[in-house]
Amino acid sequence: MKTGRITILGPSGGGKGTQAKLLEEKFGWKHISVGSLFRRHIEEETEIGQKADQYVQRGDWVPTPIVIEMVKPVVQELVDVGFVLDGFPRLPDQPELLDQILAEKNSKLDLAIHIDIRPEVIMARRKKAWEKGKSFYDQKRKDETMEAIKSRIDEYLRTIDPILEYYHQKDKLIRVDGERPIELIHQDIIKEINQRL
Repeated sequence: MKTGRITILGPSGGGKGTQAKLLEEKFGWKHISVGSLFRRHIEEETEIGQKADQYVQRGDWVPTPIVIEMVKPVVQELVDVGFVLDGFPRLPDQPELLDQILAEKNSKLDLAIHIDIRPEVIMARRKKAWEKGKSFYDQKRKDETMEAIKSRIDEYLRTIDPILEYYHQKDKLIRVDGERPIELIHQDIIKEINQRL
């Protein structure tokens, strides 16, 4: 198995982070959670964090230039180790910019894995977690409200098609059914990775 450079795509709350962590455990490729990076920058009140905070508070996605400023050094540092990106690219202009970031290190993205899951399934899961008094995410988020989650899902639906088409054209797109148990999704992803890398 060669070093993998992968991104996992899908709506907020769709299981990207869970699958990214499982891949990190199996292959040793570093999980890069873009949302967690932003939350860390915001908590530490870095310059990037201060720029991003106004967008995160509204449940909006952070504009591409700010995202690139944060993601680029992390991705380039892990090119040789391997990584699983979670939460990037999210906007139609970002896949090509990710390619440019990797090309600067004579590298490229290997696969884009999309977790297919209907928005209503995510909202039902969120409601169930809420009723049990549990956080929907692994970490505390200021934007964990039904309204903010729905806003992020709506934005995802508006922007995902050109991203999927970009990776489809490059023969790098894998789609998995995200409405099944976590382990079955993981097994499907592993099978695809083993066939493609």
